[in-house]
Amino acid sequence: MARLEKATVTYWRDAAIAGAIGGLVMLVYTTLAEGWIGLGVWTPVDVLAALIPGLPAAIPGYGAIASVLSAFLHVMTAAAWGLGYGAFLALLSTYGPPRMARSWTVATLMGLGWGVAVYAIMGLVAGPALGARAFLINPTTYFVAHLICGLVTGLALTSLSRRPRVVVTFAPDEAPVRTTTRR
Repeated sequence: MARLEKATVTYWRDAAIAGAIGGLVMLVYTTLAEGWIGLGVWTPVDVLAALIPGLPAAIPGYGAIASVLSAFLHVMTAAAWGLGYGAFLALLSTYGPPRMARSWTVATLMGLGWGVAVYAIMGLVAGPALGARAFLINPTTYFVAHLICGLVTGLALTSLSRRPRVVVTFAPDEAPVRTTTRR
């Protein structure tokens, strides 16, 4: 785990990847949950596509391009939220105990809390402001989906930041080592 002043490009990349993984898992969960209750598996991406200006309204069977584009934008938005989670975790390790930020328990609890925070901002403020009706269709599904997204983001970032790093350095003035073998 990187402290805020020592956070590297690798750490920020890992935070974005963790957020994207969380968003992808969330998207899979919502499509399966909406399909299970009979609304159709494409309902979540159709609702997201309806928010993109210039795309047709979210009606069944209007085309896969808008669905793929809205799914891509959802994953990219989740990656941005992953960067926010990474910044929050870096602040925690800067001003709190550094080992706490690498704990699986803390990652689980903070990930769930992050999911609630993202739901509150995106589902209760940004979504209604943009006219998203997904949260009105089944608010319980979307609350659980954001919990899953936050949990996966937290665990993925902890897993990525705990992996061993291999650093290879070469001294600039050092000549390569040559060995001769005699047979």
